[in-house]
Amino acid sequence: MKKIFLALVGLFSAFSICANDQILLEVENEQISVEEFEYMMNKNNSIQTIERKSVDEYLEMFENYMLKVVEAKSLGIDTLSSIQKELHSYYERFSAPYLCDSVRQKAIYKEVFDHLGEKVDVSHILIRINTADTTFAYTKAKDILDLIEKGNDFNALADKYSEDPSVKNNHGNLGYIMALQTVYPFEKAAYSTPIGKCSLIRTSFGYHIVKVNDRQKTFGKILISNIYKPFGSDENRGKQSIDSVYQRLLNGENAEFLIQTESKEPRVETSKGELGWFHEGEILRDLNTMLVNMVKEGKTFSEPVTSPNGWHILIIKERKANLDYEDELPYIEKRLKNMNDERFRAGQDAYLASIKVEYKLKFYPENLNPFFNASVQSSGVVDSTFEANLKINDAIVFTFADRKYTQQDFLTYLRRHKVSKISDPKARIYSKCIEFANKEILNYEIEKGLRVKNRDYDMLMREFEGATLCYEVSRNEVWDKANSDVEGLKKFYAKNKKNYTWSSPRFKGFLIQCKNDSVANLIKKDLNKQSIDSVMHLVKVINKESRLAIVNWMTVAEGENKLVDALVFGKGKVEPKSGYTIVFTEGKLYKKPQDYTDVRGPLTADYQEYLDKQWIERLRKKYTIKVNTDVLDSFKKSHE
Repeated sequence: MKKIFLALVGLFSAFSICANDQILLEVENEQISVEEFEYMMNKNNSIQTIERKSVDEYLEMFENYMLKVVEAKSLGIDTLSSIQKELHSYYERFSAPYLCDSVRQKAIYKEVFDHLGEKVDVSHILIRINTADTTFAYTKAKDILDLIEKGNDFNALADKYSEDPSVKNNHGNLGYIMALQTVYPFEKAAYSTPIGKCSLIRTSFGYHIVKVNDRQKTFGKILISNIYKPFGSDENRGKQSIDSVYQRLLNGENAEFLIQTESKEPRVETSKGELGWFHEGEILRDLNTMLVNMVKEGKTFSEPVTSPNGWHILIIKERKANLDYEDELPYIEKRLKNMNDERFRAGQDAYLASIKVEYKLKFYPENLNPFFNASVQSSGVVDSTFEANLKINDAIVFTFADRKYTQQDFLTYLRRHKVSKISDPKARIYSKCIEFANKEILNYEIEKGLRVKNRDYDMLMREFEGATLCYEVSRNEVWDKANSDVEGLKKFYAKNKKNYTWSSPRFKGFLIQCKNDSVANLIKKDLNKQSIDSVMHLVKVINKESRLAIVNWMTVAEGENKLVDALVFGKGKVEPKSGYTIVFTEGKLYKKPQDYTDVRGPLTADYQEYLDKQWIERLRKKYTIKVNTDVLDSFKKSHE
């Protein structure tokens, strides 16, 4: 429920006020500008379709939301450690895309876009790095490259030296690769090396000698539709069915008509069989090859193909051979954020370098000497020997902005982050100190600088802040109360009983499944006491050693439970759970609810709405709301 609530109230969050913004609304001490209000309305609505009345309704909803945020703050919910921890997780999680140098980021996006239009046939020889010293691996790779440049056969050298397991099957040839399919250094080498030439690069896998064999344009991207037939119990029948559809396509029947009438995809009426837009190389290799051939041959539909679920005929509904940068930008951004590869980190590194200058990061290396000395005598970054030999005080290790970090702060960090792959003691300490400074300055930027610099990020974080506060205070005042207030539910039901009716009879009682007669007889005897708790207690005792009975108390209509359908409504067969040979019910059919428990779901929802309205009325009396009518009227006129 919380995810749904966050999505809804995220529309109604107050943002920081710019100097030139006109104030549209004040709720107690919270101010909302007209620009912010417009932004929030536009978030899920087209402004052209908003009528005067809907603006007023939206404003009332927003006021109610802000009243709850104000109430949450007055109760100190925003200061709770659990809330602060949750919000901090949002800050860290969603700040990464904004902690990236904009110039570098645009260059990265443009490079990916350029690569999307081309595919490169590459071969490679991999030499892995197995020790901290990379010299041996580099020298070996360089010697192999020299042999290639002297005219030796690349494939033969790949077979002899490459440490890529696939070399046994492909002699080093990877086939065509496309944008975002490999690690960045490899992709960059593939797209920048001339045809017939080789490059020596290093990636996280080791050193690669990359040879470019060919280049071709991709097919751009295509919109694929799908006619689907499940395998079912008779696979031959499914094959005959999909073959029949294929023949009708060959005979010239309309593909859209066949999708709607023949495809067994569950959501075909709304999806129109569409699987979405795909760039070349974005789907399984075999299917990609098939689509490439279809484009080359000018075909619009495939022969029947199989998946784990059934038979498919893929249809190329639309093709964009020439990609547009603005159209592709959202796709590129999403892919890079999900991949978090080196090119994305390059933009982050550039951003980090800029804020180090902005906040005047300064190290005091002389105050790291105690750590150097202690590290030389220990086997790890921090162990008992290191601690015993370390002599420190409050000397400063590094500073930035208004922050100072001492030797003691650094020791605390080292204790929490002991792992290091660097063997040299001095280099290890330096690396850890830089790592510590980087993390702290980024946290400072997230907390202090980023929201001032980036309005989009500020808006996003205020959405989460407001949504979190509103959720917590609403949970306390409405949702949990409605679920636990039995007397309140009873009274609300008694007052509104006419609103809770059934369109068909319901069975109300026990559904019992037993493994033998003796257990069934015990339960039947206890059923005479007409106590749900008594029956359930007996079942718990019976099942102590082994589960001999399954007993459920329920209120269900026809079609909601197969066993009840068969036993009570006379529809279908009695098919109990395996091993439970005796099945029976104890209860009655009712045409209307007997008490509030029979309609607890919808009743609780209505009771929550009732409590929410009462709460809003109290909040409107408690807090002051001021609307700048001139600004509001101007806003309405500008969007008539």
